[in-house]
Amino acid sequence: MGKLLEFWSAPINEFIEIDSSIEGLTTNEAIKRLKQYGQNVPKSESRYTLLSLLFNQFKSPILLIFIFSAISIVVIGITD
Repeated sequence: MGKLLEFWSAPINEFIEIDSSIEGLTTNEAIKRLKQYGQNVPKSESRYTLLSLLFNQFKSPILLIFIFSAISIVVIGITD
């Protein structure tokens, strides 16, 4: 695995290289990063409408097979 994937087993000294410390950020550094990167909040805009979400559900091939099977059974009239 790569160096970034094993961060949980890395020694603390390696994290100091990324401008961090055991105590965390100073107030000045936090303000600087807040100005540089902005607030750490997810974007609230939705890319999908309700109708597009509904149609996206039918993209699964297995679901299409189930729907085709159900329609076929109704048309043919197979019952127990």
